[in-house]
Amino acid sequence: MASWPIELANEEGVLGDFQPVALNETADGLVAVEGRESEPETSRMRSTRWLLDGDENTIVGTYELDLRAYAPVESVGPLADAGFRDVRCFGSYDGEQLIRGSARPVALAGR
Repeated sequence: MASWPIELANEEGVLGDFQPVALNETADGLVAVEGRESEPETSRMRSTRWLLDGDENTIVGTYELDLRAYAPVESVGPLADAGFRDVRCFGSYDGEQLIRGSARPVALAGR
């Protein structure tokens, strides 16, 4: 049976370092302004991103995102439902023990 590492997001890490506003320049010179909301009781996040033409200050695109962050162990069931077996969660690619503050949790799943 072959196994694959699957990088997971850590719900506590994502919501624990939540920033309500972000401003970035994209590789193609656009300015991305993002407004975010979080609902810690439901682990939901909503985000609206506006892409601005930096030269003319005009909106060239708008994107909305609504998602739920999952704890790493919540991924085991859906992976099993998708046909993976022997799903194990680790705190890193180095096989560290999964703890609440693991920055880059990984599932190792076989098929």
